Amino acid sequence: MMQNRSYFEQLGYDREAIDRRIEGAWETLFAGPENQRIYFEAESDMGYMLDTGNIDVRTEGQSYGMMMAVQMNRQDVFDRIWKWTMTYMYLDRGPNRGYFAWSCSPDGTKNSYGPAPDGEEYFALALFFATLLNFPIKGQNLFKGILFFPNLINGVAIGFIFLYFFRDTGTLNTFLRFLGFKGQILWLTDPRVINYSLAATSIWRYMGFNMVMFLGAFQSISQEIYEAAALDGAERWNLFRYIMFPIIKPVVKLNLILSIKGALSVFEIPYIMTGGGNGSSTFVIRTIDTAFKFNKIGLASAMAVVLTIIILLITAIQEKMFKEERYL
Repeated sequence: MMQNRSYFEQLGYDREAIDRRIEGAWETLFAGPENQRIYFEAESDMGYMLDTGNIDVRTEGQSYGMMMAVQMNRQDVFDRIWKWTMTYMYLDRGPNRGYFAWSCSPDGTKNSYGPAPDGEEYFALALFFATLLNFPIKGQNLFKGILFFPNLINGVAIGFIFLYFFRDTGTLNTFLRFLGFKGQILWLTDPRVINYSLAATSIWRYMGFNMVMFLGAFQSISQEIYEAAALDGAERWNLFRYIMFPIIKPVVKLNLILSIKGALSVFEIPYIMTGGGNGSSTFVIRTIDTAFKFNKIGLASAMAVVLTIIILLITAIQEKMFKEERYL
């Protein structure tokens, strides 16, 4: 039987050299020193793959470990990993019965009881900051730059930045410990807080764009209108409610449509930070997994069409809600 040449052989590497490197990598990861290995045996007949960044055991890590064991013809390692997974990660009751807990501690304690998995908050904050910065304040241009800058950063880069910021041993938990808080919050593994972490990331990224849109609309209002309102004794809240907001209503409508569309089709930040795991999966992530992980291209295409229809329906509803008043 003819054996296919590996990619490394096609690049000119010797077969024996390739095998030696693979064997060396296996020995390092599965039997090397404590500070280099990722596989650890537990009890007499079990083993787990440690996520060294978060010091926990995850379903994807266990899967990779079993795949490597099959490739290296190490049934003993495969059986150990599989037994640990079934013993500690399998969910035999509750709404997710039949699935595996996405994350466990090395001692077997479940960090999550969910299977492996933004919104309009930045819209309201953007309107608030745009209103605030529309009036003369000290350092106005500096604050505009600070709030808009995140919108210039690539979404993938933002995902990696906040992945390290929110990880269990990352910047946020380190800072909280410095302030005296005991314990640590699993920002990206606890299903109770994971979506708050993702929402905070989206707020930081998108709020600046919405703020600039609102600010531009505010500054297009004639100065004479502000002066007339001031002469009539209008307070800031009444100025906003009865003059500024009605005038910028078309921009509010546009930003709201873009915000809801973005929330429904969000992908890159949750995909990079959590892989869609632990209750953070979005419709787009599910669609892409359906197409490329499960090879159901037709079903994924139908899901994409459904998402488009949902966005169009919501846009039509918003159009009706924000229908412009016409006066004769």
